[in-house]
Amino acid sequence: MNSLSEYLREWQPFFSTVATASATLTGLLFVSLSLNRNLLVGPEGERQLRLARHTFGDFLYVLTIGIVFLVPRQQPIGFAVALIVLGVARGVGLLRLVREVVGKTAGTPAGQQVVREFALPLIAVVGLLVVAGSTLLGSGAGMYLLVFVVSALLASASWTAWLLLVQGDPTSEDRTPPK
Repeated sequence: MNSLSEYLREWQPFFSTVATASATLTGLLFVSLSLNRNLLVGPEGERQLRLARHTFGDFLYVLTIGIVFLVPRQQPIGFAVALIVLGVARGVGLLRLVREVVGKTAGTPAGQQVVREFALPLIAVVGLLVVAGSTLLGSGAGMYLLVFVVSALLASASWTAWLLLVQGDPTSEDRTPPK
């Protein structure tokens, strides 16, 4: 069997593609928000701005995961530590944001949307930490979990970005494009 370093190297083409896609989608989100920047100002734009920041965060998180895989001659310990740092940093940031949002939306229907909004990114953090742990234990089997995590984050962030472009508020009941 190949060493873990060789195993990680085999994943580099996949994560190169992931990093490229994420960087492209980040740019498209920037353009989308530039075209609809009036939706992001004032008290009524607070939720859209939070969703835009959150979506940027998901794209940049996936981009950073991809970049970690592209480091040449990577050693498993360095790889695992990078994933742990990335996972902990993202987790702390998300938990702070969840606490802030829950404080503002407690007891309202918008509070239920918080669970949907943050569940997948928090699961992604746990998945990343599991992959880091399996790498420290000398196993590359966790990489397949990372494929799911990255794919789900890209799909979710892409959908939110699309809805921000065509509808303004992706969670509103009225899902008709603006005229």
